[in-house]
Amino acid sequence: MLHKTHILIVDDRQENLLSTRALLESPELNIVCAPSGNAALGLTLDYDFALILLDVQMPDMDGFETAELLRARQKTRHIPIIFLTAISKDSHHVFKGYEKGAVDYLFKPIRPEILQSKVRIFTRLHQQRKELERTRDDLQETVADLRESRQKLRESEEKYRLLVENANDVILIIQEGYIRFHNPRAEEVSGYTGEELRARPFTDYIHPDDREVVLERQRMRMAGISSGIYSFRCCSKSGEDIWTETDAVQIQWEGKAAILAILRDITLQRRLEGKLQQTRKMEAIGTLAGGIAHDFNNILGVIIGYTEMSLRGLGDTEQVKRNMDQILHASERARELVQQILTFSHKNEQEFMPVVLNPLIRETMKLLRASLPKTVEIRQIIPPEPLSILSSPSQIHQILMNLCTNAFHAMEEKGGVLEVSLAPCRVDAETQWQERSLLPGNYIRLTVRDSGCGIDKGILPRVFDPFFTTKEVGKGTGMGLSVVHGIVKNHKGSLHVDSEAGKGTVFEIFFPQILCPVRGEKKTEYRLPPGSGNVLFVDDEELLTEIAKQMLERLGYTPECYNDPVMALDSFRKQPSRFDMLISDMTMPRMSGETLAREVLKIRPEMPVILCTGYSDSMNEEKARHMGVRSLLFKPLDITRLARGIHQVMQDAANERIASSTVSSA
Repeated sequence: MLHKTHILIVDDRQENLLSTRALLESPELNIVCAPSGNAALGLTLDYDFALILLDVQMPDMDGFETAELLRARQKTRHIPIIFLTAISKDSHHVFKGYEKGAVDYLFKPIRPEILQSKVRIFTRLHQQRKELERTRDDLQETVADLRESRQKLRESEEKYRLLVENANDVILIIQEGYIRFHNPRAEEVSGYTGEELRARPFTDYIHPDDREVVLERQRMRMAGISSGIYSFRCCSKSGEDIWTETDAVQIQWEGKAAILAILRDITLQRRLEGKLQQTRKMEAIGTLAGGIAHDFNNILGVIIGYTEMSLRGLGDTEQVKRNMDQILHASERARELVQQILTFSHKNEQEFMPVVLNPLIRETMKLLRASLPKTVEIRQIIPPEPLSILSSPSQIHQILMNLCTNAFHAMEEKGGVLEVSLAPCRVDAETQWQERSLLPGNYIRLTVRDSGCGIDKGILPRVFDPFFTTKEVGKGTGMGLSVVHGIVKNHKGSLHVDSEAGKGTVFEIFFPQILCPVRGEKKTEYRLPPGSGNVLFVDDEELLTEIAKQMLERLGYTPECYNDPVMALDSFRKQPSRFDMLISDMTMPRMSGETLAREVLKIRPEMPVILCTGYSDSMNEEKARHMGVRSLLFKPLDITRLARGIHQVMQDAANERIASSTVSSA
C-alpha cells in the first residue's frame, strides 16, 4: 500500500488553489487545500503535513498571522512553510516572512519547475525522516535482542534474515578482516556485487583517511570496551565518498568471533550540514553587526579626535607626536578588525590547518562582548601555553557564537555569568569517558558554561536534533546546536551537554590535540632599511598615490606614481630599463593590476613586481608567484610593511642575478 505524503495549500482564491494543485498533482502526494488561515489550522489537526504553501494576503487572517500560529503549536512548529505572494518584493515583507518562520519566499507568477523542485525536496526530506525513524526503531530493537542473547540469533535465523534483507541500513558481519555476510542494501549503497564485497578486506572499502579510526574502534571492541556510534567514509564503486553512521558489536559467527556492523547512509545529511553551516554563519554575522559597528565607531572616534587635536596643537611638537602614535594604534585596530570579519565570513570552506585556539577564542569573545548587555558577565579561563588543533578559524568562530548566543538567551531575563574555558586533557582506555565516543589520545576541552534557566532533563536528549527548539517564535530556527554537533563530528571530536532546569547549562567539546603547537611570529623592532632605485607605483586612488610617494621618498626610492594603469604601462613601454620595480594595486578601472603585471613581465621577465590588495578571492600568494609576481601585500599598507616588502623583493632579485651569473661563468 502506497502511503501518500500530505501537502497543504492555503489561498483565499479558488483559482489559485486549483492551479497550484494541478501543478503539483502526483500519485505520491495528497494535496489538501484550505481557503483561509483558520481552515488551515483546523486541517493540521487531522494531517501530518510535509510542507505548507501559504499565501500572504488573505482576509480575516493573513499568511503572517497563520504562520505565527502554526509556529506556536507543538505539533506544527516544525512543518516547513513556503510563502507564495504576488505583493511587492520589498525586503521588509521578505524579512517578515522569514521572521515568522518561513523556509522560503516565492513571488507570483511562480515558475512551475521551481515550485515543483522545492516541493519535491521537502517531500523527500519528510519521507526520509519518517523512514529513518521507522528503521531506527526496528534496528535498535534488533541490536538490543542480539546483545541480550547470541543463542536467540541462531534460533530465530529465518526471522532475522527477513528483517536484515529488507532493512534500509547496511548490515555486515565482518570476520578475520573480511565481509562474511551482507544484506542487499550493502550492494545498493556501495555499487559492488556480493562476490566483489567478499573478495577484498573490509578496510579496502574504507576511505584511507578514516581507516585508522575504524581499526582503533575495532581494537576497543575486542578489548571489551564499548566503541559507541561513530562516523566514517566508505568508497563506492563509482568513486563517490559515502558517509556512514555506524554501530557495531562483537558476536559469535559460525563458532568464531566476529563483528556485527550496522551502517546508516548519512551522505545527504552531511551535504545539508555543509549548507546549513554557511546559513548559520551569516546569521551569526547579523548578531555581531551591532558590536562591530560599536567597535568601528570607537576606532574612528579615536582617529578623528586625535587628528583634530593634532591640527589644533601643531605648536606642541611632542604632543603632536603622541597624538599621531594614537592614530596609528587605532588604525591598526581597525585593520585587525577587518581581517577578523573577512576570516569569519569567508564564503568558501577553508581546508583544515593547524590552529592555536587560545588567541582565536580571545578574539571571538572580544567581538561577542560588544553584542551582549552588561547584565551578562563574561569570564575566560584560557591557559598561557598554546593549545593547537586541526581546524579552520571560521568553524571555531561558528561554534562559539552559537553556544554563547544560546547562553545569552538563557540569561536574557535575569542576566548571569558566561564562562568559557580551555584546557588540555588525556583520554586512555581506563578513562570513564566512553559514553562520549572518544578514542584514546590527547584532547583539548573547550567548555561553555552559563548560569541561565537551564534545560529540562526530559528534552535534553533532543537538543541536537535539527529544527528542535524551545525558544519563542523569532528567536531561533532550532539548527544552531545541530550545526555545532556536525562541525565537532567533522573534527573527529565529541560534544557533551549537562543541564538542569534553573541551574544553568554546560557544554563540553573535545578536539583531538596537535602536540606540536604552531609557533607564533616573534615581534621585534624593525629598522627601516634604506633603499634606492626608480619605483613605478600605480593605484587608482589619488590619496593613496600621494601617501605612497611620501613613503617611498622617505625610504630612499625615486617614485613615479600613476592613477591610471594604462598611462603607467605606456610610460613603462617607452623606457623599460628606467624602472627598478613595479608596485600596483589589484583592482583598478580600465586595467587590473594582474593584467598590468603580466604586460610588464612580458617586456622584462626579471622585473621585480609587487601587487597590493585589500581583499581578493581571485589572487593568492601561490598564483602570484606562478605568474612571476614576487610578493602580494595586503592593504592598508604602513611604511614598515612597505619597506620590508620592497627590501625582501629587491634582495631576492639580487640573489637570483648573482646565482644566474655564477652558473653562466661556470
